[in-house]
Amino acid sequence: MTKRAKKKTETVNYRREIWAHVGAYPLRTKDEICRLVKGSRTVVFAQINNLIDEKILEYNGGKLSISAEDDLEIKRSILDDQLTNFRES
Repeated sequence: MTKRAKKKTETVNYRREIWAHVGAYPLRTKDEICRLVKGSRTVVFAQINNLIDEKILEYNGGKLSISAEDDLEIKRSILDDQLTNFRES
């Protein structure tokens, strides 16, 4: 019995592709970004929605843009609030 060869499929990081296209083409719709990213439409839309939920992308008026407030800024503001509360007590 012969063994089957391993699949040589390539995994695509859709998050990186979406981020690159939104950065290159700001204020595009989800559908336009989906057309630019090669891959399954449902997977790309799910990844876009995940990026919006994580506040990495903003979706205003049907247009996508990169969020001005990234994760580092959010953590820094939380830390500042905790420090001011500590100083007051």
